[in-house]
Amino acid sequence: MSLFSKRHLLIGIATFIIGIGAYGAIWGMPKFLTHNTTLRSEATAYLLDDRGAVNGLLLASGDQLHFSPQTGEAVAAQIKVGDEVTVIGRAGSKSNYGRAVRVEQISANGRTIVEADSGPPRPHEPRDKRRPKPPGERPSPPDAPAQGEAKHESNVAPASNADANQTENAPPALPETVKAAGTIRAHLVNGHGDVDGLILSSGEQVRFSPKVGELIIAAEQGAETQVSIAGTGVRNDHGTVIRPAQITVGNQTIALGR
Repeated sequence: MSLFSKRHLLIGIATFIIGIGAYGAIWGMPKFLTHNTTLRSEATAYLLDDRGAVNGLLLASGDQLHFSPQTGEAVAAQIKVGDEVTVIGRAGSKSNYGRAVRVEQISANGRTIVEADSGPPRPHEPRDKRRPKPPGERPSPPDAPAQGEAKHESNVAPASNADANQTENAPPALPETVKAAGTIRAHLVNGHGDVDGLILSSGEQVRFSPKVGELIIAAEQGAETQVSIAGTGVRNDHGTVIRPAQITVGNQTIALGR
């Protein structure tokens, strides 16, 4: 093999190794940004998604728990504001405004709720293997839960039949025009510690992008800064969540594109 060919071979090998390393770094990054944690604190508020479904808890410690709306149904049925909770999960970046924790398991009142697994199938588990499956691997009938779901649900303390029927039959709340005003009770953060929401002293929750969060923080003038919100929102028994069209912080108004 000529010197020229050997040089090209070495360059090709080095490029391949660098590419594999970059791929691993990109896909492994979320693991480095979080770490396992166990904590105990009092639940002070439900956190809501845009539809008004419970998908988190605000704790007295300042930690902000996040889980799926499916788990949120069990949490809302079994954990009330004021209850002490014990949590196992993955903590995000610390910030001056709190810390987001992705819940894996939450316990209160002698009962434990395990977060449902979610996400795309792993690379070695394709959706369709294009081969006949043994009886134990065949999909369950439509009315029966899949095997993985059944295993998970066995760890979740179920709500009462009355609560389940009420949740299933209750019509979803319709968005409405909402205005709210007050001081800031809490800043809500994502896993990177970026502010992406507020809870006002009047109780309403406001959701927006981290870029808007930066503008709000820059406009704040202390703990007693007055904030006014106008937008569309959803109200239910767990609270009110607003998707703002306009936010006024002190004497500065931030208009959001719709």
